[in-house]
Amino acid sequence: MTKINFIHICENAFSSKESGNLNLIGIFDGINSKNFPALHPLFFLVANIVLEENKEHDVSITVKNTGDSSDSFTTSTFKVSGDKAQIIYKFINYNFKSAGNYEFCINIDQEQLEPTTIKLKQI
Repeated sequence: MTKINFIHICENAFSSKESGNLNLIGIFDGINSKNFPALHPLFFLVANIVLEENKEHDVSITVKNTGDSSDSFTTSTFKVSGDKAQIIYKFINYNFKSAGNYEFCINIDQEQLEPTTIKLKQI
């Protein structure tokens, strides 16, 4: 069974060259903006997943506004190999169309894993 150990949204993420240690900086679950649409210049989705089989897997990341079904799309598709995956995905100049809750979903071989949610609020 595929299992997600963790999934976070953060300001920066990288693996150390020497040790391979994962570094997460500024984990957050909300964004405040005066205006919408709101452009967020840079953030990362980071996940650690135990996969069902030791093989090549199809991965996709989907972002959706839970209150607006038209505000949903798949941001990326790629492959991972093995029985474990550590995903670090960079979002650059991401445009959030409106305030609300946004789910970040990782799909492995077309199976949606437990999403993480951030709340966008107009201030």
